[in-house]
Amino acid sequence: MLITRESLISELRQGVPNFKLDEEWAENSLSYLIINDFARYIIEQADWGDNDELKESLHFLERCISDGDPGVHDLAHECVESLSVARCAEEIKSALGPRTLKLWNEISQYP
Repeated sequence: MLITRESLISELRQGVPNFKLDEEWAENSLSYLIINDFARYIIEQADWGDNDELKESLHFLERCISDGDPGVHDLAHECVESLSVARCAEEIKSALGPRTLKLWNEISQYP
């Protein structure tokens, strides 16, 4: 099912129910703020060693890359950029899906 910028918030709520969205941002469809907050959430899960939640979050990110429209791809790219420079980047990288890993490697090629 195609994930659009319009459906992203509801898809995120369903895909990663433990991630708590800022309701004001959700009401105003501030997807860039939400995706940056989601990146911080993923980093926290990796730092805490919550592998189940980390995998669930990264599975959703993989869906954004594989099933997202161009706007969602841009958001996923932003998220992966943030994850690639996290102090726990290697833990995150080891749990990525194939499309997310490909994007990660493309991003990592550029200084």
